[in-house]
Amino acid sequence: MLTVIGKKQEEKSGRVLDAITNLNFFDLVDGHPVARWMIKRFITHKNIFNGFVM
Repeated sequence: MLTVIGKKQEEKSGRVLDAITNLNFFDLVDGHPVARWMIKRFITHKNIFNGFVM
């Protein structure tokens, strides 16, 4: 990230920190839609099995 954000002489740590703190980390989750749904429910502290039909 430091390499692509600017020249090596420039101050970049603030820009990198800003980019990381504004990142939606759930966008990095991949896999089957059911797995994504369960992970999202788990990380939002909701009952992951509420409404899940097996």
